[in-house]
Amino acid sequence: MPSVSDLDWKSHDAGLTKGLAKWAYELDYSGVPEDAKSFLKVALRDFVVISLAGASGKGVGSSSSTGLNPIVEIAKANPGTCSVIGTTISSQPLFAAMTNGAFAHSLNLMDVHRYSAPTHLGPTVFSASLALAEELDLAYEEFALIAVVGFEAIGKLGMALNVGSGVVDSTDANGIGASLIGAKAFQLDENGFSDCLGIGAYLTSGGTVSLELTSPGYWCRPMLSGWQASIGIMAATMAKLGLRGSSRILEAPFGFLNACSLDPDPAPLTHLGNPYEVTRLGLKPYPTTRYLHSEIEALLNIVVENNIETDALREIIIEKPRAMHLVTGTLERITPDISACLPNCERTKWFVLEITVE
Repeated sequence: MPSVSDLDWKSHDAGLTKGLAKWAYELDYSGVPEDAKSFLKVALRDFVVISLAGASGKGVGSSSSTGLNPIVEIAKANPGTCSVIGTTISSQPLFAAMTNGAFAHSLNLMDVHRYSAPTHLGPTVFSASLALAEELDLAYEEFALIAVVGFEAIGKLGMALNVGSGVVDSTDANGIGASLIGAKAFQLDENGFSDCLGIGAYLTSGGTVSLELTSPGYWCRPMLSGWQASIGIMAATMAKLGLRGSSRILEAPFGFLNACSLDPDPAPLTHLGNPYEVTRLGLKPYPTTRYLHSEIEALLNIVVENNIETDALREIIIEKPRAMHLVTGTLERITPDISACLPNCERTKWFVLEITVE
């Protein structure tokens, strides 16, 4: 039987960790391009709206008040200066960020970033940035700067994991990237930024296991975005207090890239700010997985262009890859109940785009 030492561990160029830390440390608001500043405001409005909707508790399962109440109760039990969106609760930064991130994730309307998919950046970035901005009384430009750093770090780290080839989910990038939000907010020195990356990598968890979506009563997924935000704040807080982190945590033989990906590609980490990943976010128009949006648009076009009456629909079939079926294919998702809106539709399958009419 082979041992760990027999595995073909890849070596990556030295300096990836320090390079990311240095870039984040040196960036100032004047150096952020106008398109990044502009789209950050669009993404922020989207985050606030979907967080308010998530806070309503009107979702189902993990997005309902039943599913989210434990997280809200933790925030309530740890009073502080930071707002919990859609409530009268003020909590400590860690718990406000965790709760707001869960709200933003709960209704499946969070932003998407196709190049590091399937992670979601905004719920982690904004929940961490807003909590720290409120705690530290940051001006808007200071808040915007730490948010841009978060989007860039998480996006590039997620891309480096090489989704689709090296890993299934890039969510582990969120907590590490969020640590630089804290480092920037606390104005740590350059070594402190490197320490944050090292600490954040040790604290981060989730990733592929967060895709275990088909278990009965599985309600943890919405919390993940907020949890990663709280990891970033915790990592930066500990670095500020003097805890050291590995200065080669990204590229080391047993570091982040090798530990979290079978086939990592560090190239994105050599193109920081080129382009800024906040400019490559997508905002969901439909509360469902992004992998169904094109099919929804196609179906709508077919119905409109052919003047199809909804009462005439008998069957809708949407085929998706086997991997998606295995990961997210609960019975209610494979054969959703749409009788309220399409009473005559006899069969609907999530898994060719095909509709049958009378």
